[in-house]
Amino acid sequence: MVKAWRRARGFTLIELMIALAILAFLLLAAMPFTRDWVDGTRQMQARSVLLEGMAKARALGLRNPERRAPAQVVAMLDLGGSRLRLWRGVGGDQEWSGNLPAGVTLKAVGKGDLASSAAFATAGDAFACVALDNRGMRLPAAPGCSLPLTQERIAIGIGNQEPVYVDLL
Repeated sequence: MVKAWRRARGFTLIELMIALAILAFLLLAAMPFTRDWVDGTRQMQARSVLLEGMAKARALGLRNPERRAPAQVVAMLDLGGSRLRLWRGVGGDQEWSGNLPAGVTLKAVGKGDLASSAAFATAGDAFACVALDNRGMRLPAAPGCSLPLTQERIAIGIGNQEPVYVDLL
């Protein structure tokens, strides 16, 4: 009686190795796209935090709870580490704070756009703060905060992403 050998069902070792090699290649090809996507998401998070902070600073300036004179600082938005903070006047109470994502850089720039991430790295001054009066308008100088009026925008950069902007008005 001759027994017929039946082939075992399943994958061979060579088939599994080829499948794993193809999967590893696809993962390596997708990594730069994933990194750019994560950087872009962090950049948009920073933009929304900065927009929220500017809106709250303008609202506080227009509310003017202490009835300050037009030339006095009513609201001051400053950057401390990776946190944006809104203060009621200079040395006043903290009204709001928002966390910026890791790796984000804020720079004060003029009206024009920066061409690339390399231009962002060399242009502008690091953003520190902006002071607003009782009409919600920027003040050219305040104690501890002097952002020239020629700096009209905040550029937000991270990694090799092109910068996005928030207007200071």
